[in-house]
Order: sequence, then structure tokens, then C-alpha cells
Amino acid sequence: MSNEEDQTTNLTTPTGYVTEILPDDVLLDKRQTSSMAKISAPTMYRGIKDGWFPPPIKLGSRSYWIEREIITWLNNSLKKRNARFN
Repeated sequence: MSNEEDQTTNLTTPTGYVTEILPDDVLLDKRQTSSMAKISAPTMYRGIKDGWFPPPIKLGSRSYWIEREIITWLNNSLKKRNARFN
């Protein structure tokens, strides 16, 4: 594991949620997050409520998602899919 990977790993919880924002982290708005995750905004919010989609962070009245968490969610979805076919 590279030092960069180790640093990132130490800044996440077991669910993949980050515990600290890094200088290179990208914040996504609702439209960008929905597009990246390939799900509708209502489905995103249902997933947040049901606990299977990463919750946003609030900055003022706006909500933003951390790109790294969305990538982790996508990778975890891929792992679950692959586990079904192995």
C-alpha cells in the first residue's frame, strides 16, 4: 500500500465515510453526484434515509457530497456484484 493510500485509509470509517477533508478532495453538488452515481436525486435521498448511500455534508444551506465517498460507494457496489458471480 502506498503512503497516499495509507493516508486515505486512515481518514475513513469502516463504511468508507471520510473523517477529514483533504486538499485534493472534490465536493459535488446534487446534480453532479446524481450523474456520477447514475441514480436520480430522489433515489439518492432514499438511499441516504435507508443507509445505503453516503450522506452529504452541509455548507450553509447547500449540500455537497465528497467525491471520494461516491467512488467508494461505486466500488463497494461493484464488489457486491462481483461476489454474487464468484
